[in-house]
Amino acid sequence: MGTAGASPHAVASTADRNLHMHAIQYYQQAKDCLARRAVHPQLWDRIQLELGGTHLGVAALLASAAPGLRDDTHVDSYLNSAIAIFADISRNLTSASATAGRHDNAAWISAMRRAVSLKLGEAHHRLGLVHRRWAAAAARTAASKASKVAESHLNKALSYYAMYPDETAGLVLQVHFERATLHSSAHGRHSGSPSVGALKRSLRDLLACKDALATLLRARRACATDAHSSVSTQVADGAPSLPLAVQVRKTSAGPSSLAELRNPERHRKTARSS
Repeated sequence: MGTAGASPHAVASTADRNLHMHAIQYYQQAKDCLARRAVHPQLWDRIQLELGGTHLGVAALLASAAPGLRDDTHVDSYLNSAIAIFADISRNLTSASATAGRHDNAAWISAMRRAVSLKLGEAHHRLGLVHRRWAAAAARTAASKASKVAESHLNKALSYYAMYPDETAGLVLQVHFERATLHSSAHGRHSGSPSVGALKRSLRDLLACKDALATLLRARRACATDAHSSVSTQVADGAPSLPLAVQVRKTSAGPSSLAELRNPERHRKTARSS
């Protein structure tokens, strides 16, 4: 917890804090100008998305403080505010799908749903980490409760990440590892050793980590293959296969430094004199 009587934002730099607070204020003023979503649904939802993202940004900023300065109660508050805003957007998008009006279209709704789902995944992921820290610092009864809340948020994060597996393989890997270590540490710290049930849950998550890692590696290999194919195509078309600076360095008779590249005549004179 933070120092008693200190500002909840004392852990963040004044400049960063002011930027986030001003952004929240401006987004609220923008919503006040519209007054209600029906005036312009797309603009309203875009403002809401940015507002929720700013709350998420404040939470991340506060959570990045050193453990002795971090106040997780305020991190928790901003994350819950962000989740409430994103959930409101999600409800509006569901309604818009059923009764598409002149401001609503399928492509825009799909793009917004993706953005909202990924933001909700991040918010629940971060909340899971907050409650995990509380579980690690709490007495036995409170630790058990905090561990269950942490697991609930991590489960929700996984459900949102699962909607876009190609984009979230690394995040899924993180969540499974965090759940695995949550199961073992939460039960082992107070009872001396983890329960059989906790160990089984940890094992399931560790196996899921293995699967997520394999998915991530496949995706990266596919990206590397695509990049190599693109370069090969460029070579076949007569385009250079390497950036100019790299080609220059790999040419034995070419410039050997940036200074020589800038002033080749001067370096030729130096080479002849030496």
